[in-house]
Amino acid sequence: MKFSEVVILFDWNGTVARDVDRAHAALNLALTSRGLPALDAQQFGEEFRLPMETMFTRLRVADWKQAEAEWNSFMEHNRTSPRAGLPALQQLHREGARMGVVSAASEKSVCNDIAEFGIGEVLTSVAAPVADKVASLRQLRGDEAVAIYVGDTAYDMCCAVEAGYIPVAVSSGYSPVEVLVASGANVVIDSFDEFPGVVASLVQAAVS
Repeated sequence: MKFSEVVILFDWNGTVARDVDRAHAALNLALTSRGLPALDAQQFGEEFRLPMETMFTRLRVADWKQAEAEWNSFMEHNRTSPRAGLPALQQLHREGARMGVVSAASEKSVCNDIAEFGIGEVLTSVAAPVADKVASLRQLRGDEAVAIYVGDTAYDMCCAVEAGYIPVAVSSGYSPVEVLVASGANVVIDSFDEFPGVVASLVQAAVS
């Protein structure tokens, strides 16, 4: 099986964009502007979840739609860094893999990051903001024999499983590794440098 028979879709924030600090700051801004206590890094990891309505409701934010809009505005106007190993995605693209984004983030935020990271040519689609990741993943499934979804939260892993994708998790995102594994992650990677080898192994397993 060739990589041309593989579709790889990515969550964005925390996955391709290594932006936990940016997201943490965005959440704390929304909280403190409403007189609510800021979260430390550990609390952020424990409280972050999708959909954002669920997280904001848990944190006692009544006007969660406005809070989400403020979150998105902060994410759109503040730069961040990519996960290490982006050239590996270009390698997968050259070898025929179809790649795209399925994210709950705002389209402007994702597109700003894509331009900043210089990887627009490797992504054939950007679905954002997505309210129902399972539906979007199913819609973008295509005819490829192997489908992989890469994410950094328990929600991502559960959506991948439900949509019939192989769930691949990244570390140092919004959820701890043990949570990702418990949520169904097939494998956890630290850097995209590891990813072509992981894809090759998943493809081999699919045909054996």
